[in-house]
Amino acid sequence: MSVQSLTQHVALTGDNRAMRVSPLGPTLPIRAPATLRHTGHIESGVKEASDLCLMADVLFLVVTDTETTLSIVSLLGKVEDVSLDHLDTPSELEAVTYDAIDNRLFVVREEASVLERYSFSGKGVATFEKSFPLSLGGPKNKGIEGACFLPGVGLLLAKEGKPKQLLLLAESGKGAPVVLTVDPRILAACGDFSGLAFDPVSRHLFICSQESACLVEATIDGNGATFLMQSDLVDAKGKSLKRVEGIAVGMDGTVFALTENDGKIHTFRRA
Repeated sequence: MSVQSLTQHVALTGDNRAMRVSPLGPTLPIRAPATLRHTGHIESGVKEASDLCLMADVLFLVVTDTETTLSIVSLLGKVEDVSLDHLDTPSELEAVTYDAIDNRLFVVREEASVLERYSFSGKGVATFEKSFPLSLGGPKNKGIEGACFLPGVGLLLAKEGKPKQLLLLAESGKGAPVVLTVDPRILAACGDFSGLAFDPVSRHLFICSQESACLVEATIDGNGATFLMQSDLVDAKGKSLKRVEGIAVGMDGTVFALTENDGKIHTFRRA
């Protein structure tokens, strides 16, 4: 799928676990950008958590770079661990995203610069399907740190730094990534890219930065990502969140930010 297909923007399918892309042309956002207010947190129970995504509107998938499993986490905490049948050593997993329509799980191993695709129905073992080497420039420890799935368009990856990049792959994970143009205001706001999420309602992209403790909301189309607004990621006491490693957006607009050291999933409402 070419990068120009991103202009064929996103429409909801009615399935609240995922979104489809429809060639409807540009439409006005249903949900406008807004500042964020910290409302609490969820204890994921995951040590050294490195990314999360929504598997369903109330279930998260959380990965860590120190285990060979990923965790299913509900709004009340960890539900269960899921084995990845291809991994038998600590995984170095740094990014995860899920296609709930085709039951495909994608994870990225940063140090190995490999994207892996698994079949996963939401329970049991995730069954390995294929791996895709990623040819990235810069240091290995500045590789892929975030991913989000744009059904009907492709798989979007965030490269952490040196340089910071957004890379578009086919939905299947195949092919050479297309480097998207990133608004200089996004690059200036984010010291690094540490996580990605796509909001199927507003059709906006969210990029979080660990170094800057912030979240940038952007539009995404055939020209790349365009800055809309920046929000500081701070707790109820006004303190910046430390080591934000992942971001997710619920169907009701709730923003979820994962912090690495304590494994907390912080919740934010639009103010």
